[in-house]
Amino acid sequence: MFDTIALSFKVKEMTFHSHLFGNKSLIASYNLNS
Repeated sequence: MFDTIALSFKVKEMTFHSHLFGNKSLIASYNLNS
């Protein structure tokens, strides 16, 4: 039970960070193209 909660939290954290990173690289490439 606890392992499942911890795992889902870890996945959400990773998804959040990768989403954040994706936005940063998107902004960076947009700035390069402008």
